[in-house]
Amino acid sequence: MACSGGVGLSQADKDYYQDLKTVHKELKSLQNFVDSSRFIKVRYEEALNKMITPTQEVLRKYKGSDFEQRSSYQNTFRAFESYVVAKGLWDQNKGMTLVNQRLAEAKNQLQQAETSAREEQKPAQ
Repeated sequence: MACSGGVGLSQADKDYYQDLKTVHKELKSLQNFVDSSRFIKVRYEEALNKMITPTQEVLRKYKGSDFEQRSSYQNTFRAFESYVVAKGLWDQNKGMTLVNQRLAEAKNQLQQAETSAREEQKPAQ
């Protein structure tokens, strides 16, 4: 599943990793907000709503393709899902402990997604 890296990446691989980079930037922006002292529900909803559509578009683009099987895709999907579920828990007044657990999961999945994407692009040994 690892790519041959650098010059050896196919155009499809390059497009995929560029799209993931864009999504990761959106998710990281949301995470930076979560980590800030300005973390309140209204602002979280605004930040979440801003990233939902572009993230969904990229995830849908690669769903059902070989890219969907990559760790980078799976972890990106899980991070996105955790951010959305956290909002749902918050809306349902399920308690900040559960919300914070989902946000921590999202942060971890995003870090794993970024690591996976870097690893997948390394030259095959």
